[in-house]
Amino acid sequence: MTKLKFIHFKVFVLSILFTQASLAQVDAESRFYTETFNNGVNRNIITDYGAIINDGQDDSQVLTTAINDVSSRPNGGKIYFPAGTYHLKFVHLKSNVHLVFHKNAVVKLPPNDNPWGAIFWIGNRETVQNVSIRGDGGRFTIDVSDAEFSEICIVAKVENVKNFLIDNVHVIENYTQQACFVFGRGHNGGYPEGGILKNLDVIDAEFGYGLVQIGLGSKILFKNIQSTGGICLRLEPADRELTGAKDIVGRNITCTNGNSAVMLSPHSSIGGTINVHGVKSVGCSFGVRIERGFGPYGDGRGRYANDSRVTGILAEYGTNAQVRSDHFLYLPCELKNVEKRRPINWEVSNGWYYDAVSIAPVIYDQGDGDGFYKVEFGQVGFSGFRYQPKVILNSITDKIPDSQCNNSSSNFVTIRKGNASNFAIDGGNGGTNGQNVHLWAYNQNNVNQQWEEINRGNGFYSYKKRNTNFCIDGNNGGSNGQNIHLWTCNNGNQNQHFRKVSLGNNRFRLEKRNASNVSIDGLGGGANAQNVQMGSSNNNSGNQQWIITRVNTAKANKNKLAIRDGASLEKLKIYPNPTKGLMRISGFNNLVSSIKVLNSLGQVIMESSSTESPKNEMSINVSRLQSGVYWVVAGSQTSIFVKE
Repeated sequence: MTKLKFIHFKVFVLSILFTQASLAQVDAESRFYTETFNNGVNRNIITDYGAIINDGQDDSQVLTTAINDVSSRPNGGKIYFPAGTYHLKFVHLKSNVHLVFHKNAVVKLPPNDNPWGAIFWIGNRETVQNVSIRGDGGRFTIDVSDAEFSEICIVAKVENVKNFLIDNVHVIENYTQQACFVFGRGHNGGYPEGGILKNLDVIDAEFGYGLVQIGLGSKILFKNIQSTGGICLRLEPADRELTGAKDIVGRNITCTNGNSAVMLSPHSSIGGTINVHGVKSVGCSFGVRIERGFGPYGDGRGRYANDSRVTGILAEYGTNAQVRSDHFLYLPCELKNVEKRRPINWEVSNGWYYDAVSIAPVIYDQGDGDGFYKVEFGQVGFSGFRYQPKVILNSITDKIPDSQCNNSSSNFVTIRKGNASNFAIDGGNGGTNGQNVHLWAYNQNNVNQQWEEINRGNGFYSYKKRNTNFCIDGNNGGSNGQNIHLWTCNNGNQNQHFRKVSLGNNRFRLEKRNASNVSIDGLGGGANAQNVQMGSSNNNSGNQQWIITRVNTAKANKNKLAIRDGASLEKLKIYPNPTKGLMRISGFNNLVSSIKVLNSLGQVIMESSSTESPKNEMSINVSRLQSGVYWVVAGSQTSIFVKE
């Protein structure tokens, strides 16, 4: 039998009620959009206009004819797209027209597509009002994965339009060079006013773009939106735009393995109030980025209003973030030598970013003077940022140059054998030239197994035994079975330089610099005093796969804003997620008898316990919770879920 308990705090409950009431006034959908969906005619793109599904041909002209027809009716109407595949580009929406796609409808680019432009244009040629693009019965798909990395491919360009809705869309990207939904100036200088984007997501988004970029707009609600890759909600105007976005509201904004969930960068524009609540970042470079205004063409520094807020932030550390090259300056010393992997679109990105580890929950340009503005964050929840000393980084003062990490204990590592991970490379007691290097039972506290990893440049490293000046040395030349020993560390001695060749799953082959045909080899199995030697380089040999782990000499993050400190990086499995009510939790490290739900303040608001024996799966009903982002906790494990 499972007991469900709500945890109440008198003052907390009053404050939450007040907060929910104020949020409800700000984000009520009726404030942004008035439904006109049922005012006009009903038309079918196939039976009324002759579109042919799944034929691989461009359907844009057929849709344009349909839009012209429906918009000419007194109250407009809707155009329905049955399940099937359509090919569309450069479609200009007109007033009082609603495009309705069956959840199994797919929109793709036409054959011989132009390498720039948008699929849907709203308010580019004329002022438009009372329009929508929506999925029927669930999210329909827009698939632009056939586009090249270098293409400028936009799903919808939203410009001079009033009273609009975009709802229930799933986008499949291919790391192209623009956000999916772009907001800015259009016909006669007009811009979007009054509208909603909700229930949208994109996968495979490019680092600097993502799901939404809003440069200019007013009174717009973004709700339940998610980006895998890139930035989910990016407020950044076009160059030389002096008017910024205002009255922008965001609710439940999620980033996965991308750059950040929310970004504010006003350039030279003067914007208004930005109100975002419920930010979830899983394995992104940052949860939130707040940048100072700057005037690239001498137009002055812009800003957003000082009453702006980005609250309810929950950030989870990961190892597949999209990290801008200059942001590595904020990595703590313990992670300075982390592997930086080239992204799939490396040639187009030109070194602008890498795939690497998350840096911090929030980065914020803080200071006095032009271009700075205040943003309220409230309390920030995070998990797994073990070495990052701050939850909110000041991008002006919190840089950590490499020189600051020299000779730091954070550069020490252990080197375990991949196929016998209970044994590590051990230098023996003390240190003399020619002293043998061997395997020994792994103990991270054994200084004989702690090696200072010294970056020799161009991907090569030396390994100096702790408390000595002796390095792992592969001896002269390179032959199979050649002995490895300690020798006095010398930067110019390439026998002590090894390339870390990534083999995935945090395993590396250590290849000798001046003899790339050989690598460090631990021989078969694992035993105390087992020899370590050079062996013919082979990525498939488990004897040459080494697990390199930082020695944890630094204190874990103790910032009091943490929802959990030192939380396990092993996530719980939650289904369904997002959820409207009942959800199942599994993936426990150990059998559990209770689970807890925490809000963004780190306070326990629900608890489910079992009076029976501990279980490996439990259920909890969260239907009574307000929509938002929450944590579920079981023992030392945590995960984030979204309540719809």
